Amino acid sequence: MGHIFISYSHKDTAYVEKLEAKLIREGFDVWVDHRIDYGSRWTKEIEKAINTCDAYIVVMSETARESQWVERERIHAEKRRKPFFPLLLKGDAWFELGNIQFMDVRGGKLPPKAYYENIARFVPRKENPASVGAGVESNIPAKKNLQLWVGGAVLVGLLILGGFALSNIFDKTDPPVEVTADVTVAPATIPAVPVDKDPTLTPEPEGSSLIPPADAQLGDTWTRPTDGMVMSYISAGEFQMGSEDGEDDEQPVHTVYLDAFWMDQTEVTNTMYLACVEAGRCEEPSDRTYLDNPAYANHPVVYVNWEAANNYCEKVGGRLPTEAEWEKAARGGLNGKEYPWGDEKPVCSLYVENGAKFNDNENCKASGTETVASFSSNGYGLYDMAGNVWEWVADLYGENYYADSPSSNPLGINSGYMRILRGGSWAYSDYHARSSYRYDSLKNSSLDSIGFRCARSASE
Repeated sequence: MGHIFISYSHKDTAYVEKLEAKLIREGFDVWVDHRIDYGSRWTKEIEKAINTCDAYIVVMSETARESQWVERERIHAEKRRKPFFPLLLKGDAWFELGNIQFMDVRGGKLPPKAYYENIARFVPRKENPASVGAGVESNIPAKKNLQLWVGGAVLVGLLILGGFALSNIFDKTDPPVEVTADVTVAPATIPAVPVDKDPTLTPEPEGSSLIPPADAQLGDTWTRPTDGMVMSYISAGEFQMGSEDGEDDEQPVHTVYLDAFWMDQTEVTNTMYLACVEAGRCEEPSDRTYLDNPAYANHPVVYVNWEAANNYCEKVGGRLPTEAEWEKAARGGLNGKEYPWGDEKPVCSLYVENGAKFNDNENCKASGTETVASFSSNGYGLYDMAGNVWEWVADLYGENYYADSPSSNPLGINSGYMRILRGGSWAYSDYHARSSYRYDSLKNSSLDSIGFRCARSASE
């Protein structure tokens, strides 16, 4: 028997008790915080309830939105792709849930019958709901007088049917198809694209070589002649990958050795990608709204899926970075730090050391992408490794990959159907912008929060 998880603020307890009683009468099993036994660890009990639930209800209010636990519950549920059914009890709808159809229950009214019918598509009911929960209102245990940990929301609700919109970073239009790692080209096997044989992109800058210098040192840059992108050289060596304070798939922290490589200083822009599309060498984004708008010429290209991003990098003489390369590049030489600049939380201020474009529900809220390089670079001279848009990497996603990952030049798991996004975006929180955060996604995902940058092995 599955259950429904309810997230809410303790100030909304009276309403939630009525809602719980109604759900029980409708035949559902419900999990709310009063089920946590005394002596139990909150975090573990909440995670277990999230992992095993079949649907989420979040009661939206001002206090629920401000709860310090909202982010933690949301992130945990988001990674597990739980169907989400929001209720707006007080205030305004949340930007984080803007693409999910919510039920307006302001004034304290309970949802109509159609709401429970939609939930029943995901959560099995008991056989005789009418006889369940009679008089339950008087038997609901009082909510413990705890801190503001119980407010919660889930940013992305997946596969909401019957009037609930699909809202996620994953594109579920195609069924999962297992692919194998042979589609991920090893770094040393991707040749450059000679401009004289295919002069359809930006011409080679005067004095630039088609091949980056072989004697490059850390801090050196090179302009890729095929599209004008400036790349930074990252020397060979070890770094610490992962985070012991992050999600399960970020653990354990492990030492990784990488050969030297080059990394794009910024995300690929609309100007660069448009040239490739007009030359007939790249597929169009799933939406051209920003691609064709001159105001967004130097913003990162968006609405590109994994294959489109991979194709572009190959066409300009590069490749998508491996996940390990991306994280080393993002850290900028700082091991064990949360963000590319250190442990300080990001702010939405241009050109400051810890500046980034992310969703903070205030200054950066709902404002879309930013021009590339609008914030300070990290120690390797790379911009926007935190925020702006999610970035595709080459690897297939393995939740437990770090437990037995190769210590030298890892390339990800051998088979699977999920790809990896890194770096957070304008639509997601600072937590997602951490250097170690991993986001798995179907390769055909193409939204306005997804872009990419390219890499190149120094040995090519």
